[in-house]
Amino acid sequence: MYILQVLEDHAMLRPGRRGLGFGVGNEPIAAYAADKSVSIVATDLPASAERADEWRESGEHANELADLNSAGLCDDAAFRERASFRPVDMREIPDDLRSFDFVWSSCAMEHLGSLDAGLEFFERQLACMRPGGVGVHTTEYNVDPFGPTLSDGLTVLYQRPQLEALVHAMRRQGHRMKITFRTGAQPEDLHVDTPPFTNTHIRTQTLGCTHTSFGLVVQRSRR
Repeated sequence: MYILQVLEDHAMLRPGRRGLGFGVGNEPIAAYAADKSVSIVATDLPASAERADEWRESGEHANELADLNSAGLCDDAAFRERASFRPVDMREIPDDLRSFDFVWSSCAMEHLGSLDAGLEFFERQLACMRPGGVGVHTTEYNVDPFGPTLSDGLTVLYQRPQLEALVHAMRRQGHRMKITFRTGAQPEDLHVDTPPFTNTHIRTQTLGCTHTSFGLVVQRSRR
C-alpha cells in the first residue's frame, strides 16, 4: 500500500512513533502501524454527522476502535494499548491533536464537499505534526488537466493546476513537498475501468471524468 510504503521510507513505522489518521473507515493502516509498536490516534466522521449514514451503508465508516482491527493484523490487547479512536470532522480538527510524527488519510480529502475544503484540510493537518513530521494523503485525480471536473459534492476530482498550486503554497511556507504527474503508459495504466468492474482498476470514470488515485507527501518545516 502506498501510504505504508511512504511511512516506511521515512522511518515512521518504528516503536515510539505517533501517528494520526483521518477518515480511516475500516482501512488496515492503523492496525498495521500498531503492530509495529506505533502509537495511533485514528479518527472518522462523527456518527451524528449528516453524511455518516452514507458511509455506514457502504461499509466505510468507523464508529469505534474495534472496527479498525477486523482483519486481526495486530494482537487485540496490543491494539487496544497502542491505538485509540476519536470521532473527528476533517473540516474541524480539534486543537489538541498536535505533535504527531506522521499524519495520513486515504482517499478522504475529496469527500469534504468541495475542492477548496480538501485543500483547506491539507493546510490544517500540518499543525497536527511536529516539526519534520510527515503527512501522507491520497485523493482522486482527474487525468485531464484542463477539462471539466467535479468541483463540489460527495466526491470531487483534483486536477494538475490545483495540485501544482498546493505544492507551491507548501514550499513558500518552508515545507518540503515533491509531486509527479506521471501516470504510466502501460495498457493497464491507460485502461479505464467501468461497471461491471474488472481486476484492472487503476482508472475509472465518474460523470464522464476519468480519474485515478494520486499521492501527496509533505514534510513539515523543521522551524
